[in-house]
Amino acid sequence: MPSDRQIHPRPISAPLLTLLALAVLAGCARGPKHEGDAAADWIAHNLVKLMGGEDALADLRFLSFDFVVRENGAVTLRRSHLWDRRKGYHRLEELRGNQLHVTLMDVDTREGASFVQTEDGFVDTTTPESLAAAFDSFTHDTHWLLAATRLLEPGTKLEYLGQQPVADRSFETLKLSFIPGDELTPQDAYWFHLSPEDGLPWGWSVAPDRPDATPTVFQWTEWQEVGDFKLPVRFEEQGAARQIVIDKLYSPADVRTIVFAQPDAPTGVIPR
Repeated sequence: MPSDRQIHPRPISAPLLTLLALAVLAGCARGPKHEGDAAADWIAHNLVKLMGGEDALADLRFLSFDFVVRENGAVTLRRSHLWDRRKGYHRLEELRGNQLHVTLMDVDTREGASFVQTEDGFVDTTTPESLAAAFDSFTHDTHWLLAATRLLEPGTKLEYLGQQPVADRSFETLKLSFIPGDELTPQDAYWFHLSPEDGLPWGWSVAPDRPDATPTVFQWTEWQEVGDFKLPVRFEEQGAARQIVIDKLYSPADVRTIVFAQPDAPTGVIPR
């Protein structure tokens, strides 16, 4: 950080809340490398090209968005993120009851501070638990936004399964899982179902680390251009009145460093 738990209402699935720093700290040299068959890796590379390409993705240094859960039309969760992808600085805001909670963190080191707004200003409420919860929120929420760009990261295993039936249709499917490393390695699995129309994900199925788990299917129903890159912003659970929405998504041209250092700093940013 610069100097001077998750979807609770009927949880989507535990693994989405425990999606590792593997998916965030992709540049780390430790741990297992990526494993994938030739077809799966080619499709993963092509996915990024279809979304706009590596250069367009890299150009999105800053990302600002709200992660929203809607059930039966009502918002049950909203978290606000501001992230410097180059330096690892991150600001998380969440209104709980009538109090604003803010955590400022360097997600590369997981060091940071948590605060709650009171009538007398912001009070430091930092604990190991508050920082762990904020990091879980960061990994979980950014994974929904960027999952299709993370298929080739270290520690991932990618398999091409050919045509698979989903929601009364058939899709070319990639299976994402994680290579065993240590006790922190997630055992969940994700199936990306590719649209025959444009090659982008029609949706995905997710299964938690339980032998009796039934995968939950979400259709990716809306995409948004951010700069020159396309990202998914709406996910609808099949057979249920629940949606995940990436709201107010944009990539600022610049963000003042103080926004990541002080909880009371105005979060106005410079638009592109």
